[in-house]
Amino acid sequence: MKQKAFTFVELIVTMGIISSISLIGILGIFNFKASSEINSVYSNLTSSIKELRNKASNSVIYNDPSTGIINSKAPALYSIRFFGNSYSFYICNKISPSSNKIRCAVDKTTPTYSLPQGIEIGANYSSLGFTLLDADLSIVTLNAYSDGGNSGDFITTGAILPSSTLRIAIINQQFNLQRLLNLDITYDKLDF
Repeated sequence: MKQKAFTFVELIVTMGIISSISLIGILGIFNFKASSEINSVYSNLTSSIKELRNKASNSVIYNDPSTGIINSKAPALYSIRFFGNSYSFYICNKISPSSNKIRCAVDKTTPTYSLPQGIEIGANYSSLGFTLLDADLSIVTLNAYSDGGNSGDFITTGAILPSSTLRIAIINQQFNLQRLLNLDITYDKLDF
C-alpha cells in the first residue's frame, strides 16, 4: 500500500502562501491603527478649536491662571499652542493697554493633549488665538519670543491673519498619512 503525503516543496509553498496572507493582514492592522490614531487626534483638535472659538465669540469670563481669581471680563485671546507632539491652551491678555505685547498663561482648567507616538501637528504658526474684534471673530497668530520660565507661559505679539484662514495638518510620517484642518473665519467656516 502506497501512503500519500505532502512533499517538501508542497509544504514550503503552503507555508509561503500562509506567510504572505499573514503579512498583508498584519500590515493592514498597523495601517488601521495609524489611521484611527490620526482620526482621534483630528476629532480632539477640532473640538478643542471649536471650544476656543465659541469662548472667544461669546466673550466667556475665565479664571486667571496666575491668580486663580475669576475675572469679570473676557481675555484678549483664547489661544492654542502646538509643540509638535502635543498642544496646550492659553489665556492671553495685553501686558498694558498701550503695548502690543501679549502675555499668555497656561489655562489650568484644560489639560495638555499629548499625541500618540509618531503623530505630529504641522501648522504655519506655533500658536493661534481667537479674539472678538468689532463684533467679528478673528484668528490671531502668535509667535512666542520669550518664555515665562518653566511654567509654559510666554510673551508674544499677535498679528491678525489678513484672510483669517489657517491650515493645520495632522501627520503620521511612518505611514505617510495626514488629515487637514482648514479654518476660515472670514466666512465663518470651520472646514473639518
